[in-house]
Amino acid sequence: MYDKGISFVLMEDMAKEYKEIDGILDEKKLNDILDIFDEKNVLENTFKLLVFDIYKKLIKFYLEKEIASKKYISKLNNSIKFILTNTISDFDSLIFAKQLQENGYQIINVMHYIGMSYTKRSDNLEINECSAPNMTLCYNNSEKNMFNKFDKTSVVYPISSTQDTKITRFKKLQRIYVNKMLKISNEVNVFYPSVYWPLNNASTEGISPPDMYTYNFEKKMIKILSTMNKRAIYKRYSRRGFIDSDLFDNYLNSFKNVKIIEGTYDFRYISSIGDIFILGAIGYRSTANWMLKYNKPIIYLHTNKYRLLNDDVKGMVNNIFFTIDIDKDDWEINLINLLNKPYNELIDMWKDKQIYRDQHDEEWLLGMKSHSGKLGAKYIKKFMTENIIN
Repeated sequence: MYDKGISFVLMEDMAKEYKEIDGILDEKKLNDILDIFDEKNVLENTFKLLVFDIYKKLIKFYLEKEIASKKYISKLNNSIKFILTNTISDFDSLIFAKQLQENGYQIINVMHYIGMSYTKRSDNLEINECSAPNMTLCYNNSEKNMFNKFDKTSVVYPISSTQDTKITRFKKLQRIYVNKMLKISNEVNVFYPSVYWPLNNASTEGISPPDMYTYNFEKKMIKILSTMNKRAIYKRYSRRGFIDSDLFDNYLNSFKNVKIIEGTYDFRYISSIGDIFILGAIGYRSTANWMLKYNKPIIYLHTNKYRLLNDDVKGMVNNIFFTIDIDKDDWEINLINLLNKPYNELIDMWKDKQIYRDQHDEEWLLGMKSHSGKLGAKYIKKFMTENIIN
């Protein structure tokens, strides 16, 4: 952007503006709304008390954030009218975006990961980031088409994935450093970064599985990894949803062939030690970005119960990855058999799929021939030029 004559400043943290405020919520209004759905029996009345308390805390929190964000916006530099971000994706972020726009700011949003167009949740307002910003920079053509179908007025440009997900510099040095940090020897590693554990109750219905399903599935995966003829690396998701996960930690540490990564390292910074990757979901996290950059075998765990993919994309996903259908009764055997193959054989099998990854790159994947920084700067400059208000 500097080459285009664009300068920028960092926005300050909003957290210091947030304060708890008593009496901000009209509890009678909330109670009257819940009464509309109350069938006036003992069970409903008991459940209503719980729901009332949950909504009371949640609505109070958002009302307080609304006041804090208004105060925050009033202190921003009025001479700057364009805001570049990659966080317009959740309910409170959408509200904040609307407040900024009402105060004359134009928002340019950069997507966080590939694969949103793979999923069946494209009609979910919380996930569609194209309507809240004034302009969206996405990864590929399939995402542009999805956004434009959802909102024909949305301004969307594909710029490909960031360069650090396409170009791996100092591969050997990265691997040596991470091995030393984790205190492990240099062996062939099967890397399974969980995309759900230990998250909890923070998902849209039908997208993420229930907590008990996730808990049991992760235990099953650990057991499978412990039986194969290669070393396994298991990493929990970097956000922690459970207050106490010690029981699960004890189970993890009971298997000698599985290295558990403690702490909250972001996968992108330690992914260099992976030789075979297991991908639990695509279109919901940025995990796939950081696997694809190494061009090493990726095993995708597919299910039609959760993490739903569009019918149009299932064939393509099967072609570009090794796919294990975990809805089938024999999926565990199929996964173990695949993992136990000689590493050189897996590499050859992966190379055979390269033709499909090249074929779908611009439409569905990273855009290996494009430079995201240069394209992004080009579209940002164009948008600013067309929308400058004196």
